Amino acid sequence: MPKQMREWFECDAQRFLSLYTPDSPEEIFTYARPEITPRTFSEVKIPALVLLAGADEYGDMPPKKISEWFMKWLYTGHVTIIPKVKHSFKGGEKDVATAIRDFVNTL
Repeated sequence: MPKQMREWFECDAQRFLSLYTPDSPEEIFTYARPEITPRTFSEVKIPALVLLAGADEYGDMPPKKISEWFMKWLYTGHVTIIPKVKHSFKGGEKDVATAIRDFVNTL
């Protein structure tokens, strides 16, 4: 396990596999396996804002590809990629605030 991940989250092997295995029951965003219908996520019928970090150090695929998956399954709402920020969105706070404001103004 990479050092940065150990510092972020400690877990045993079973919990790790549960979180990071594409066919785990905990996998509600099934973008890792596009042939699977995301049952839990597809039941959300209210507007949702999905924010993705453009330089997410924990991402397992490019944010653009994840964004495309969300756009396919999002009932209503918006997907925004905040460029050049890591998972914490540190340094992108103004962009995050703008995205939230713009989303709320569409409701």
